[in-house]
Amino acid sequence: MGWHKRPDDEVLFTNIHEPNDIQRVITRMKDVTSQLNRPGGMKSIVIGMPNTGKSSMLNAIRRHGTNRKCLFSDCFLIIGKAVATSSQAGLTRVISNVVKVIDDPPIFMNDSPGTLFQIQGLQ
Repeated sequence: MGWHKRPDDEVLFTNIHEPNDIQRVITRMKDVTSQLNRPGGMKSIVIGMPNTGKSSMLNAIRRHGTNRKCLFSDCFLIIGKAVATSSQAGLTRVISNVVKVIDDPPIFMNDSPGTLFQIQGLQ
């Protein structure tokens, strides 16, 4: 068992520009909420390395989970950002306020600044 893996950990590789990928994440979040038997909803947090799209992922999940996506078939517009995004690292400096990203069941997320993980054996 490595630093990145614990029993029951699950990884979903996603592309925020692929609606099917975002829908897979939403479906999995709903499944976890159901398995935990939390009818009042669930809280989660986006964590990861700096400048990897954490804020963009939260916005994409919110856009699809609360019907804030463009309704035209040939566009993928951002309709209202819950958290600010930038191509420059360091925009998110503190954990964000809670954001409702899925309406039913209610699921809330916080954005976080990038974190660096120490890997044993690397200096």
